[in-house]
Amino acid sequence: MKGIHIKIIISCLMLSSFSIFSCKKDKKNCVKVQYVMPYCPKKGADLVRVLETNPDATAHTEHGYTTYSMALLNLPEEFKVRDKVFFVKYDYDADSAKPDTVFCPAIFGHENILVVKSVSLTGCDN
Repeated sequence: MKGIHIKIIISCLMLSSFSIFSCKKDKKNCVKVQYVMPYCPKKGADLVRVLETNPDATAHTEHGYTTYSMALLNLPEEFKVRDKVFFVKYDYDADSAKPDTVFCPAIFGHENILVVKSVSLTGCDN
């Protein structure tokens, strides 16, 4: 009988820890960003500056200072305003993350390309 209780307790702990890590992952996939401009190497993508450290963003270090950015697909038009700050939830899609082979009039470095799930002006909880 004791063995059954221990198995139930272990199962509950595993389920709880899975739920906790799932919530953390959702929170990680939501960041505060600032719109920069269209991202030419990927049709339909837009370049944003990530305003907090994020492992999915592309890090750029210059003169000892690191900034983060990413290219976003499916960003609604009303958020494509230079310097506009907002929150974005995103996913990674390997097929969508491949850059297009197009000529760009500006020089762009490689950026991680992510797909927008939702956008909010007020935060990640929405």
